[in-house]
This record gives sequence, C-alpha cells and structure tokens, in this order.
Amino acid sequence: SALVVAVVLSALYRVHQQSHWPLDVVAGMTFGLTAVLATRWILAHHHWHQSCACCPWSGHHQQRPWAQGLVRFPVSAARWLRRAGVGLALAAAAGLGVLALLTGVPQDPEGYGFATAIARPAQLGLAVLMAFAGVLAVRFRGLAAFLMALAATGLGLFASIQYPPRFAVIVTIALLVPAVLTWLAWQHQASMGSIAVLALITTAAVAGTASGSSMIYRHYFGPTHPSSRAKALSSDAHWLWLGAVGPRTATVVAAGLHPQSQAALDFRSVEPGGSGRVQVSVDEYGLARFTLTGLEPATRYAYAVTKVPKANTVLGDAFVNNADATFTTFADGPQDLLVVLGSCARTGSNGAVFDAMLAEHPDLYLALGDLHYSNLSSADPNDHIRTYGSAVGQPGQSALVRSIPTAYVWDDHDYGSNDSGADSPSLDGVGTAYRRAVPHYAVNPEPESPIAQAFTVGRVRFVLTDNRSQRTTDTMLGTQQEAWLINELTASAKSHALVVWANPTPWISAAGSDDWSNYPAERRRISNALVAASVDNLVMVSGDAHMVAIDDGTNSNYATSGAKGFPVLQAAALDRPGHVKGGPYSEGAFPGAGQYGVLRIDDDGGDVINVGLSGRTWDGKELVSLELSFHAGQ
Repeated sequence: SALVVAVVLSALYRVHQQSHWPLDVVAGMTFGLTAVLATRWILAHHHWHQSCACCPWSGHHQQRPWAQGLVRFPVSAARWLRRAGVGLALAAAAGLGVLALLTGVPQDPEGYGFATAIARPAQLGLAVLMAFAGVLAVRFRGLAAFLMALAATGLGLFASIQYPPRFAVIVTIALLVPAVLTWLAWQHQASMGSIAVLALITTAAVAGTASGSSMIYRHYFGPTHPSSRAKALSSDAHWLWLGAVGPRTATVVAAGLHPQSQAALDFRSVEPGGSGRVQVSVDEYGLARFTLTGLEPATRYAYAVTKVPKANTVLGDAFVNNADATFTTFADGPQDLLVVLGSCARTGSNGAVFDAMLAEHPDLYLALGDLHYSNLSSADPNDHIRTYGSAVGQPGQSALVRSIPTAYVWDDHDYGSNDSGADSPSLDGVGTAYRRAVPHYAVNPEPESPIAQAFTVGRVRFVLTDNRSQRTTDTMLGTQQEAWLINELTASAKSHALVVWANPTPWISAAGSDDWSNYPAERRRISNALVAASVDNLVMVSGDAHMVAIDDGTNSNYATSGAKGFPVLQAAALDRPGHVKGGPYSEGAFPGAGQYGVLRIDDDGGDVINVGLSGRTWDGKELVSLELSFHAGQ
C-alpha cells in the first residue's frame, strides 16, 4: 500500500510540474496495473508450475529439488555465514542511521522539489529494510538476501545524487556483503533454479545501480547541453581572470604560478600606442594580481603573463597576435553597453552557453552566483581557489572571463553548502579566496565582511550585493549592508541615468525556501526607501532560479504604498537542470539550461536612456524580451 501511495503521489507531482500529461500518467499506471494483475493470475494457476519441483507456487513444497547448491558447506560453516550476514546487515543499518543523524543523507544539491522531500525518509527506510532483512535472515535466508541486495542497490542509487558513480558502486558493493554471506548460507540447501533466479535478480540490480547511478549523477552534475568549442588557454598561467575594468584601469589575476616567485604581465594596445609591463610577486596560493594603470579609454589591449620575467622588449604585432587575451577599456562618458549575465553552472562546466555569451561581443559579464556547485564548507582558502580554477579554467569559461570585464558575486553553492549563510564554516576561507583570486571593485578587505561593491560605467551605476555572508534567520543582507544598499540605490538614482542592482537571490516571491520572501520586513524596508526617494530608473538582475524570466515592475514592489516596482530580469541556468522559482513574472518564466540574460543599454548622452532585457539560449533562441525607456534625470 505504501508503494501504491508513493506511485500516485509521484504521478500527481509529475503532472503538477507539467513533466507529463495526465493521460500519460493514467496510461502508465494502467499498464503497470495490468502487469501486476497478469502476474497474480499466472501465479494463481498452480498446475502450470508442476514441472518445476522447486517452484514455491507448484503446490508441493515438500518435494526435494533434483539438485541443490552451487557451493557445499558443512552445517557449521553455513551457520557461521548466516550469523555473519545477520550481524553485518544490522551493523550496516545502524551505521547508516548514525551517519544520517551526524552528516545527513545524500541530497539534491538544489534542495527543492518532491525528490528532495522524500530523499531522507526513503534512505532511512532502506536502512530499516536492511535491518529487517537481517532479522529475517534467521529463518528466511533467500528472501532476506534479496531484500538486503534491494536495500544496498537503493542506497547506492541515492548516493549518486551527491557523489560520483564510482562511489555509488563502491557503496553498493560494500552493502552487498551481508547479502552475499546470507546467500551463501542459503544456497547450499536451495535448488539450482532458485539460485539462478535469485542470482539473475541480484545481478540485474547491481548492474542497474552502475548504469542508474551514472544517469542520476549526470542529471544533477552532468552537462546539460553541448560543450564549448573554445580552445584551452596556452599560457604560463593555468587561468586568467579579468575584472575591475574602468576607462584607465584594469585588474588581471593569474593562477597556477610558483609561490613566492616573480611574474610579469606585458600589455599593448592593439592599435599602435601605449604598452607596458607590470611585475609582481606571486602569493602563497600561486596567484599573481596585476593592476594595470595609465590605460586609454575605449581602447583595446592585448596582454600576456609570464612566469619568469624576461628583458623588456618591443611589443609589436607578433605580441598582439600571440597574446593570452585582449580586452577593451570602458569609455570615459556616456556609452552604449551590452551586458551578458547568468548564474548556476555545474562544477567544471564547459558548456556552449559561454561561447554564445562571448559571441554577443559584450562589454561586461555579470556572474550572479553559483559559479560552481562544490558546496564547500572548507575553511581553507586553497580549496576555494582550486574550485574557482575548476570553473574559470575551463576553455569556454576561460575565453569569456579573461577577455570580457567580469563582476562576480557568490550565492550559496560557491560560498558554502546549500542554503548557507553567516554561520557557514566556509566564511573566512571563501572570503580570503575571493579577495585573492577574484578581480573586484574595492570590496572590504576583511574576509568576514560582505563582498558588496559598486562601480560606474558611463552614466550607469552597477550595485552588487552579497546575499550570503551576512545572512541569518533575521536578515538577508545584515544591518550595515542594508544601509549601504539603500544609500547606494537612492543616491545613485539621482546622480546616474540608470542603476542596475545585481541581486543574486530571487526578489519576486510570495513564499519560497531560499529567496527574499523569507525576509519580508527587510524587503519592505528597501522597497519603502526606493518609493520615498522616488527612484524610477532602477533595473534588477538576478540569478539562482534556473530559468530566464522578466517582470516589467508589476510584481516587484513590496512597499507599503503598493506603488509599481522596477523591472526584473532573472537569468539562469548556465549549465544546470531548469526549474521555476518565485514569481509571478509579467512576461513569463522559462525554465531550462544553457540559458543566459542580456541587458542592452543605449545611451547617447541625451535625456532618455533605452534599455532592452532578454533571455536567450546557447543555440541562439530568444525566449523572452522587454524594451524600456528611462528619463535620464541627472
């Protein structure tokens, strides 16, 4: 009955998620019911089974099979095997229970949906089944061996939700040990037919674990669309990251260099002009941070990093053609901008979505969290720096972040564990790693402080908030960051033609598990401040939810007055399975993978600034768009 209830609930959930049509679900359940009833009908005809003397449905169980056992054991050895199987089954069940209480059970890294809701009870249920099979083995050893194998394979499949397939197979094999011992104790008195049937079932279960775990792991962690065609970086550095770009400055971080050595970055404008060299010491993490100054506005530069500084030479056309990357500084004044943005990429992603973003020829890339899904709770900065490298070191991501100015803020999976906040053990470690490895716009140097930052490009002010490191049950941003944000948004709205708030967490939501709906008072204070300051030139861009979605301001204001809010563009998932979170959104929500957002800003310096919002896919499809105009009241 429990299985029937589980099947019905699962079917209803699939219909609710619009993954299947109701008629498909009814048809599937009808076929399943037909198979079960047909099997019961066949088993009810005992005379059909008379030729198999060992068959439990033959009606003459007292007959001895014509042949018994594959391996013959003395009675004492069989008894010892049975006891060992019982003991190991009970020990395995107890150990699983303790681990579940202390460290938890394997969970969907997203932490949402019906599958997540049943993951813990299902795995605990399988542990109980293992214990029950151990008790059952005292008398019914064949059935007990099968149930042990069933529990082992089930737990192995659940392990693949969080761990690689090889680990899931190892877990399954380890948990199969009591089943094998129980089988050995049983088989010497069983018929060859019974042994063959049980062996086939168990082998199929183990094989199913191997293939099933690969499928499950690929679903949660594997690529969601074709790989990038970008070539790997050929440089003395393992990876390069460009950011903090202005009209006359830029920062490049190079990784994979020898600690405490010297490294140099040579640069030259693509058109004949200025050139130079920056030489720095490599830090203890193998990182070199190069700050370029004295650049010309709206100028394209080529640069290359070397481990061992060479004598200064003339940087000619050959240097430009063989440089590690090129980038363009911002103009010093009003300018058109094309910004690509996105979030949520699997660890080590090398998806074609990064090629698509680069092909937009953007001026800026906003990385809005979940750069990877390592869920690191480590306090060691080295661990976080290595994981940054597993992302931006991939050819597709590398080609984007070493040539397009990038501004990045974390969310939960690249900050700590799922839904982590201020109490995460990773706070100091990831805070240090970010400040060393990520080019940024002057964040607070203290590791435990938020990585909030703001910068101006032309007449546009970009404001990035840290929605994780200060989060508690009472606040999303923390008191100081909230005050900073309100001041930054209201003041910038008066001094700039447009303000873009990069807010990693979904803002529009009535009730959710990990969004702004959990902090209604804080959201209302921010909204009230915007209304009080008459802010009408704000656009929000967000990540986290695995979809692209646009709201024109109809649903985004939570001020006490109920006035219309500001436009919102949600952009994800770069390389994760799709799902809808929050809403409603006036222009709709489009869940999926291999997706990104585009923010187009047309600014000729006049009284009106035009803005285009859109969500696109890796293969060039535009899912949703919205055109807006703002009065540039500076």
